[in-house]
Amino acid sequence: MPKAPLKFPAKLYRILNTPEFNDIICWQPHGRSWRVLQQSRFEKEVLPVFFRHGRYASFIRQVNGWGFRRIQSGPDFSSYYHESFVRDSPESCRRMRRPTIQELADRKNADFDSTPNFCLPPAVQQPSKDEKNIEKAAAAALPPSSEAPPRNYMSNLVSRLLLCTSEEKGTLLSSELEALEEQRTSILQSLELLNRNDRRPAPLSYDASSFALQMRADELMKLSLRSQLLTCRAADGR
Repeated sequence: MPKAPLKFPAKLYRILNTPEFNDIICWQPHGRSWRVLQQSRFEKEVLPVFFRHGRYASFIRQVNGWGFRRIQSGPDFSSYYHESFVRDSPESCRRMRRPTIQELADRKNADFDSTPNFCLPPAVQQPSKDEKNIEKAAAAALPPSSEAPPRNYMSNLVSRLLLCTSEEKGTLLSSELEALEEQRTSILQSLELLNRNDRRPAPLSYDASSFALQMRADELMKLSLRSQLLTCRAADGR
């Protein structure tokens, strides 16, 4: 018994998952929408293989007829998406059905002002009451000096170093290293205090996770500062 012909979504899904076509048509990085990159090559090299026509306009009519929507703004501008058409989810693709004329008209007349932004991270789960109490305790335990450094910390430091003499550079870098070490010690002490005051380990949620990230950033900055300090000392013959 001959196999039933593939529906349009199944053909499109197969095209998008064919590696040799990735420079012509491809998924967006998040896998929720797709885009034709080279229309002329798509007409000549892809459409004749999977369809009985080679016209891009006919292809887009099928895209619209199956309920795909074109994203009008944002990082995914000009790509197409459908709620059931997702990369790595062939099951949902196979369940797609062609909407009726009335359903297409209703979709067209609906309010689609809220353009989806698939690049946004998923919503963060809200912390429990106990976690909120621990976070408040953490905030109270930390001194003002433990605030995370600004993103442009290193660029500001480099700008200051350019205005210093060799001797002043060594002094400045040494003081920065000491400040970072004090900050790291303060964070560790605060986390230890939280663990002692609570029966269970402090959850690594908002403040706690920021502490961990801060310590990693401190380690990276200290490595950079040590390197620059050694360079200054070598230049001074010390």
